[in-house]
Amino acid sequence: MGSTENGYHLPADAVWFITGCSQGIGRALCELVLAKGHRLAATARNPTTGLSYLSEESTPSSRLLKLPLDVTTRSSIDAALDATVAHFGRIDVIVNNAGMFIYGNTESADEADGRALFETNYWGPLHIMRRGVAIMRDVNPKSSSCDGAQGGVILNVTSVGGRVAFAGCAFYDASKVGLESSTECFAQELKPEWNIHLSCIQPGAVSTGFIAGRKRVDEHPAYSGYEGSLQTIDKYFDDPKAPENWNTAEGMAEGIYKTVSSGKEILRRVPLGPDAWGTLMADHERNGKELQASKELAMKVGNAEGAANLSNLVK
Repeated sequence: MGSTENGYHLPADAVWFITGCSQGIGRALCELVLAKGHRLAATARNPTTGLSYLSEESTPSSRLLKLPLDVTTRSSIDAALDATVAHFGRIDVIVNNAGMFIYGNTESADEADGRALFETNYWGPLHIMRRGVAIMRDVNPKSSSCDGAQGGVILNVTSVGGRVAFAGCAFYDASKVGLESSTECFAQELKPEWNIHLSCIQPGAVSTGFIAGRKRVDEHPAYSGYEGSLQTIDKYFDDPKAPENWNTAEGMAEGIYKTVSSGKEILRRVPLGPDAWGTLMADHERNGKELQASKELAMKVGNAEGAANLSNLVK
């Protein structure tokens, strides 16, 4: 198994390495991967409690490895990846799913909390992605399984907030924008013959404990009594009926699996959920109007030939 001219073919006994597996999308994806017959390295801060739903009695160690992982600590990341390679001999799919959410007034948010969020949502996945590329390029061809196929897929679970800004989400959205940009930059650097595919999964709202478990920033007194975008979103999050219309973790897991297993080209960005696609399309149209509105000024302050040259640098 390996690459085609435009796509990726998932090996039948592929090795998956997934972060944030204790609940939500991560848990649903772990259960699906095992049901499909693949091999799995599932990770959590505390695998004894967080991964207790994965039975080592019903799933042999040749197919399941449960590992502790703190994505904010580089030594923990390296240890988990090294243990996976030592156990299975390779890694075919990496899903960076672990994340945290801070929500509230940007003005009153604690900077230390914001930096901690970036360690989880940006720096951790970035280090895993960098190590993952090296493993897929240099280690996988030496493996005795999967016909020693080179390459693999790295999926970074970002958010609609990786492209669209929401009030109250300044730190969270910035971390996702950063990860999406780094993913796309890195993807443009890779040699095609390595057969390594990088992509961002952009879920819409999902009925898991992620939003309910968000860290709420105390309201800045200057905004007291104001009913703006932040307050509208806050009421939406707190509405007990809202999750009834949200996507399910199982649906997101199916979407992630199909992204990797379809044999088709793996897109750089993959929105999952009607709300995700609709929000991104509306933002795309809004950005198009703003570009047209700014065109006259933009074209007066530079060289048109230089613009063409710059656009040609983007793959």
